[in-house]
Formats: sequence, C-alpha cells, structure tokens
Amino acid sequence: MSFRALKHNLHDSFLTAFKIGPRRELSLEIDLNPVVVSGGGTLSVRFGGIRNLEAVGEFFKRIERMPPPAYLEEVVGIVFLEKITGGGGMKWLLHLARTGELVIECQHVTES
Repeated sequence: MSFRALKHNLHDSFLTAFKIGPRRELSLEIDLNPVVVSGGGTLSVRFGGIRNLEAVGEFFKRIERMPPPAYLEEVVGIVFLEKITGGGGMKWLLHLARTGELVIECQHVTES
C-alpha cells in the first residue's frame, strides 16, 4: 500500500464552508489552526469523482450551519486510508469533532 498525505496538518482546524456538487465532488473550506500550521491561513480541499456520494450527502446534512464568524465543525483530521482495488480510486477518512467520521471513496483529491 502506498501512502498519500495532504500538504497541511489539519488537526484542530475549522471547517467554515462546504459544497457538494455540481458533479460528484465535495469541496471543503478550512481555516488552519495557527498553532499547528505556522501562520494559519485558509485551505480548500476538493474530493473529485466520489463513489459514495449519497453517504457523503447524508453525513453533511448532520452538520449545523452557523452564521459567520462561527465555524461549522472542528476538523480532527483528514487521512489517506487505502487505494481501491479493481477500478482505481482511493479511500480517505474525514474526522470531525462533533459529527464523527466519514470514509470518502473518490478518484482524486486536490489541496489549494
């Protein structure tokens, strides 16, 4: 198994926005914790070609939408789990403090 990691440590960061679609994708806007990541900042993480989009949608329906400047959730972390055999793709684990854990099965992940 080859390991893949995101460029930034997302531990104790804050989910400020998310968007599902318009295709089989999930985009997350995350404010980085300035103690964990020097200087902090905002990061976008996009999961494309999601296979389990229904489960992703149900998970995000549980997140309370709060008005600015409040955040939606605390990000415990996002980690690579494994490659999906037979057809490609990969599994990532998204762990949020209150909502729990979600495995996202997707074709690619971008971080900017």
